[in-house]
Amino acid sequence: MAVMAALAGCALAPPQSAPIGRVGNIIIGGGMVNCSSTLADPSRQCAAPWREILQSDPAFAGVREQDVLFGPVPARAFTYLVTPAALRAFDALPERLVARADKLRLAPALARQAGAGPLSAAQFSAVLAGADGPLLAAASEVFVERQAAGPRKRQLRSTAYAANADTAAIYRAFVAAAAAVSGKPRPTVGVVTASADNPYNDHDLNVSALRSAGAEVVWLPLDGGLRRALDAGDCAHLAIDYSAYAQVGSGRQYLHMDQIFPDLDARRRQACADQAAGLNRDLERIDGIFFSGGNQARHLDSLVGRHGPSVQLQILRRRHAAGQLVVAGSSAGDAVQAGGQWRGRAVPMIAGGESALTLATGLAVAGVPVEEGAERRGSYYPGGGLGLFPFGPLDSHFSQRGREGRLTRLAADSGMDYGFGVDENTALVVGRPGPDGGTMMGVLGEGGVWVVDLRVASADGAADGAFSVRGARIHYLHAGDTLHVDRQGALVVALAKGAADAPAAAPRGGQFNLAGLVDDMARRGTAGGRGTIGRFEVRVSRPAAGRMVRTARGRTSYSGLKMDILPCAQACAAM
Repeated sequence: MAVMAALAGCALAPPQSAPIGRVGNIIIGGGMVNCSSTLADPSRQCAAPWREILQSDPAFAGVREQDVLFGPVPARAFTYLVTPAALRAFDALPERLVARADKLRLAPALARQAGAGPLSAAQFSAVLAGADGPLLAAASEVFVERQAAGPRKRQLRSTAYAANADTAAIYRAFVAAAAAVSGKPRPTVGVVTASADNPYNDHDLNVSALRSAGAEVVWLPLDGGLRRALDAGDCAHLAIDYSAYAQVGSGRQYLHMDQIFPDLDARRRQACADQAAGLNRDLERIDGIFFSGGNQARHLDSLVGRHGPSVQLQILRRRHAAGQLVVAGSSAGDAVQAGGQWRGRAVPMIAGGESALTLATGLAVAGVPVEEGAERRGSYYPGGGLGLFPFGPLDSHFSQRGREGRLTRLAADSGMDYGFGVDENTALVVGRPGPDGGTMMGVLGEGGVWVVDLRVASADGAADGAFSVRGARIHYLHAGDTLHVDRQGALVVALAKGAADAPAAAPRGGQFNLAGLVDDMARRGTAGGRGTIGRFEVRVSRPAAGRMVRTARGRTSYSGLKMDILPCAQACAAM
């Protein structure tokens, strides 16, 4: 089934737009409105009660209500026992897991507990004298008492009964694109949850959503902890690697997940035991791969080891380049797709940051994974993400979190022509290169895709100081609009015929929200507007060739508007 036929009901490309053709990437800005069993009030996001969903959604055939987890994974209490055997095991841990100095520091306190009986988590923490991070993970996993494994309830997500039509359309578009690759009505797709602090916890929801969308699904047990174990050739300490890596950059403790998710842990252990041979076979046979939301640096860590790109990443890149694999991802799975080379320069990956401070201080090179919001200054990976989208950096949750400033600065500082920002519950759909070497892209979903075009812009500012850009061209596309990047790298936007082609008149100022500002320009027929991002003034104007079109949903698509971002003069305070 052709992809365009599969997506026709999603209004991806109306007759006046060029066809997307075979799909290579579906880049989702996060914020999908899912129908999940974990919701406190499912009635808002599910089209039916969960009892009915379990009876009617074919993805859940045979699943009983008592097998489903309605709410978060419940906490479990663990106890710890210091025995001579456990003390020897702790002392024998390799230096990569626990430094010798830490072992010597803890040895007296641990020895005093030998034979004292089980300790609660609080008591054991006191013995460790406030140890945290990798040391806490290692000690906890060595001295924990094993609990009997019982049946595990599943968290479920239904696409078939999602009340939000845009969310359902995006999932189905991915499955349809994978089906076009496979030639089968029910393709096989892989799911990667490595971006989560606790990847096991994100398994059920992502796998069930894609099953409900019509795919056969295989979970790929990739995560940064497994990558560390594979790099070290050490499968004996997988539980420690999982728990230690889960705390990197998050500060949260995810201990003993092997006991809480024994079925998933068995898959991960097998992946390590056979040196990822089974994982590689799965990567060779799937028709699509979906990267979940969380932290894009964690996705990167799962596929890039200390020796560079892993065999798994090489398979993924090869099959994607050959048109054998559709790549999709949401939020972190959006940003991590960026990478490769654009005009001889590495395409970077955004890591985090807030627009105002990023404009003022630049972007720092990122190190270990850091949670969004944990640092307000922008950070990035100059070598890029997975290298599956070479046209420029990608950003997510875009208009909702005001990320125009950070994306513009990243693109300018990195020498990129373009940057792409995807709104929540929205997807940028990227076609395969055509016979002419060009690539067509379209939009699916609730919001829009923002593109900053710096080909004729002039940018100024030290790498770690205040920034300005003049003459950037900006575009904002919704469902039905398309853009084309030709073999030479030139970008052309085609806006679908909308409710009205907005006229132009005099500029108007106001508090900055770029989508709102241009909407206001379109409604009032003004030729410009301005606002502020922190201590920066943003000026938007409509040249003669610029277009602003009101969509059927009452939003404004535009192309060819001019944007300047300048350090504020005193006049900023009056806006």
